[in-house]
Amino acid sequence: MKLDVSNVFENPGMVFEKKLSGPIGSVKFQGQEFEFNNGADVTLSYFGDEEDGITVTGGFEAETTAACDRCLKEFKYTVEFSFTEYYKESPDDTQYKYSGETIELGDMLTDNIILNLPTKLLCEQDCKGLCPKCGANLNEGQCGCESEPDESNPFYGLKDLIDD
Repeated sequence: MKLDVSNVFENPGMVFEKKLSGPIGSVKFQGQEFEFNNGADVTLSYFGDEEDGITVTGGFEAETTAACDRCLKEFKYTVEFSFTEYYKESPDDTQYKYSGETIELGDMLTDNIILNLPTKLLCEQDCKGLCPKCGANLNEGQCGCESEPDESNPFYGLKDLIDD
């Protein structure tokens, strides 16, 4: 996604707004690849300063398919976040670069997607996960495994400390 910022140089200090929609590349995070097949919607406000810097603020929204970290079921997940970033022609490590009269938003959006993805993606807040013995999805009902305690578990003896 590209943002034309030629109007910033003609009107320094003035705030401009823009809505962009379009394709965005896939993002790899914690062993999963997130693809945004329907593209993304980005709302932007931007303005220039006396130091030839451009501040860009806005919001991002896109839908992806993810695998639940507990039951492995695929589900639709909406990535939404707000951002404020600073662009310069000669940036330091905390800024993004722009060239000429165009800002390429791709790297900034990818960085912000990664920062805003949860460390655990769950299909439902109360997902029960998989049975550790047979691998059945416990959201679909109980499996046929016996529920007797595992004596090899190092925490097995702690049950004796609890008063009924």
